Amino acid sequence: MSTGPPGPAPLAGSRVLLVGPGWLGGHIVHRLRALGADVWTLRRTAAPPAGSTAYEEADGGGRPTPDPQRLTGDIALASQNDALIACLPAPLTHVVLCIAPSRSRGDTHASSYPPAARGAVALAARLGARSVLYTSSTGVYGRTDGALVDEDTPLARNDERQRALVDAEEIVLTDAVTAGMGAVVLRVAGLYGPGRDPAGRLMEAAAQGALSDSWGNYAFRDDVASAATHLLADLRFQRGGHVFNCADGHPMRADAVVQGLGVDPTRLSEVSSTTIATRREVARSNQRVVVDRLLATGWTPSMPTVLHGLAQLGHAVRFPRDERTVTP
Repeated sequence: MSTGPPGPAPLAGSRVLLVGPGWLGGHIVHRLRALGADVWTLRRTAAPPAGSTAYEEADGGGRPTPDPQRLTGDIALASQNDALIACLPAPLTHVVLCIAPSRSRGDTHASSYPPAARGAVALAARLGARSVLYTSSTGVYGRTDGALVDEDTPLARNDERQRALVDAEEIVLTDAVTAGMGAVVLRVAGLYGPGRDPAGRLMEAAAQGALSDSWGNYAFRDDVASAATHLLADLRFQRGGHVFNCADGHPMRADAVVQGLGVDPTRLSEVSSTTIATRREVARSNQRVVVDRLLATGWTPSMPTVLHGLAQLGHAVRFPRDERTVTP
């Protein structure tokens, strides 16, 4: 895969369908529009569920705002929905798939990721799109030994979520390329940002001793959005299949992050609100995500470490001076 000088493909004037305009997808939409793209969005319901942080499809009061480019429908069946097809331009330039299961609807990972991936590729092919970009997760590596993981690391199928994520990736990479489109899989690390602050969870986990020996990897929401638009605006990725890890490139141990927040982890009291299930889920993830392939395309994160991101979120942060962090 080439990672040489980027091929210019300005997004201005491009026509993009983004499926899943929630907390991350909505921000990708705003960034695409700021770059001059014409964007359609697709979600399953006309309005976000109560308490949702999805803001692209609603106004400040959580009410749907009228916009013919904000569409409702199931992406798994979209290529067979003639009424929906009539609302979309042909040819499209790109389709972006950025979804997550809805617990309120009883979704499972298996019922969400693979069907959505298959439907997104089928719709993209029907509308003559050049590429499909799918936001996946670095959870597909499933390492618990602190190992370095890059895009060539073998993937894990240890549980239902990992199997569904891997299956969805394989569908996008195989079906899109077979249809003559580019396929981009963006594996996102621990996602955080405005409205999703990891500080409390990290301190709770550190209080339990669950993460003292584990590595964490972080991706600021705005940086993930910039990575997505950066890859869409590169002609090299409109042919063939391409996989990129997306993180800040500076894994940190949880106790180091907590110390950066000015707290001594050894003096934190027991936090009973942390559930056993949550502690187990966090504790078993222990890997160091390598992002050299994405950096080689010319992308750089605005938040070099999670400490920088936490400072951006309003925390008073102490920046250690060592090789793993960058002092602002």
